[in-house]
Amino acid sequence: MRMRGIVVTDNGVYHPKALLPRLVLYALCLAGIAAMALVGRVPLQTAGLYFALLALPAGWAFYNWRKYGNLGRPSILLANGELVMDRPQGMEVRFALDSLQEVHVHGMRGKRAYRFTSTGGAVEEVSPLWARQVEAAVIQFLQHRLPPSVKVSVDEPTTLFAAFRGGKP
Repeated sequence: MRMRGIVVTDNGVYHPKALLPRLVLYALCLAGIAAMALVGRVPLQTAGLYFALLALPAGWAFYNWRKYGNLGRPSILLANGELVMDRPQGMEVRFALDSLQEVHVHGMRGKRAYRFTSTGGAVEEVSPLWARQVEAAVIQFLQHRLPPSVKVSVDEPTTLFAAFRGGKP
């Protein structure tokens, strides 16, 4: 299923970013720097520094494309008996499905927190800060794809006035 730039598969939710437009933009910037260096507007050492600085994001984009494929890094993934959630810092949080008891989603839209409770009573809370469309797709994915032994509960988002009062919706 595909919804406004978000791809939901049987095993995860993805927010793909097109590699080609970014690489074309990098190439155009590099061509502009090379032209400025050839004309003499930019010293060669500075042009080399600009080349190196532009190579970093282009290399990172290419690395992620090679590692994750066309869909990119998954926002949430079910694989090998684990639930894997991506964080904004690029770190992944892994939860074993057989020891996961409950997933509770709460908070305001765009700032939702996901509280994972294991069968041993350990609780871990993750706040990934996704866009609203990704957040909605992840919540729907969790409700429909997790095994029946895992309880998924979602609180209604807090309204703005309730947030000011410090109360619930």
